[in-house]
Amino acid sequence: MNHSPMVMVALGLEDTVASLVAAIDRALADSARPLIIGIDGPDCAGKTTMSRLLLQQFMARSRTLLIHADDYLHAQGHRERRGEFSVEAFLFDYFDQDALLRGALEVMSDIGIGTGIKPDILMVEGMFLFRPPLNAHFTFRIRMEIAEDVVLERRSGTTYGNAQ
Repeated sequence: MNHSPMVMVALGLEDTVASLVAAIDRALADSARPLIIGIDGPDCAGKTTMSRLLLQQFMARSRTLLIHADDYLHAQGHRERRGEFSVEAFLFDYFDQDALLRGALEVMSDIGIGTGIKPDILMVEGMFLFRPPLNAHFTFRIRMEIAEDVVLERRSGTTYGNAQ
């Protein structure tokens, strides 16, 4: 299976942004097609922070859009059909990957934007992105990593929103 490049990111987002911007610039220059960048990782890993930092870097010089997988959830009844706290339900039933894929492909084919201009870069941020059917569509993948103790700290509110 042919996978797009993947960059692993741990703590120190700001230190990593410059190297990611350079790598994305190279990929953009080498590609005749727009880039679809996936930013994946566990809860509290800094996916939203990273996507916002990258969006700030690229918005001024390219047409860049950001889609959040959290905006593509199945209805509550579908999400809880295996049980409210089921791991399988969270993995397989929570996110509507088909709707996310349709939404991303519509954006990349000018449908639904209203401007008729497709982006140079589409960033998709969320969990469980790097598996079928979505994984095949990413031209650049960023995997956010985080230590369990940092997740617990962020969830408790002591550092959440202040990613290091």
